[in-house]
Amino acid sequence: MFDPATGTWRVLPGESTMGHADGCVAVVGTRVYLFGGEDDSLKNEALDYTKAVDVFDAATETWSTAAPMPFPRQDFCAVTVGTTIFTVGGQGGLDDTALDVMDGLETKTDTWFGGMTLPYPWEHPRAAVVNDKVYLLSGKGEGGDFIFEFDPATREFAQKPSSLLTPRFECAVVAFGGKIYIFTGKSLKGDMLTSTEIYDPSLDK
Repeated sequence: MFDPATGTWRVLPGESTMGHADGCVAVVGTRVYLFGGEDDSLKNEALDYTKAVDVFDAATETWSTAAPMPFPRQDFCAVTVGTTIFTVGGQGGLDDTALDVMDGLETKTDTWFGGMTLPYPWEHPRAAVVNDKVYLLSGKGEGGDFIFEFDPATREFAQKPSSLLTPRFECAVVAFGGKIYIFTGKSLKGDMLTSTEIYDPSLDK
């Protein structure tokens, strides 16, 4: 854990049940959820991917587990709207293909729901939440060329007219002050990027 107030790090107690390489993370309250990814010690799941969900409670500094994902996958992302976490796209299945699947975990009941299909199969997607709307942007595949707005209330996707200035994947994305910041990553040719973009959903610019 890094404490910005003191600029110091410390190792937290306990550990997750397994590795979550190329998995993803989301936060609800004081609980940090680690989803899926890859663990080389696994031999009975597709391509060593896991559907496990480990949970770290920052208030008590204790570990627990949540309901496992519907299927194993990696290279996906997760975002929180209220008490619901949405997991988006990635790779999975026996043939390791890009996925057009979006699932939801209602953390109050620890239950999963589906029924949402992405506009395109989407590997390495990134998403951020502004005003309870989910914005999907960047990634590999056709979907990575566009920006989509997902409304959790209607569970519908709407393509925005604008797009990233530089198509990219494996970037870092965070929402702050009503805007979305997209940091570095790789170009679609695989070249390393050092640039940053800012997307304003209110202006679609």
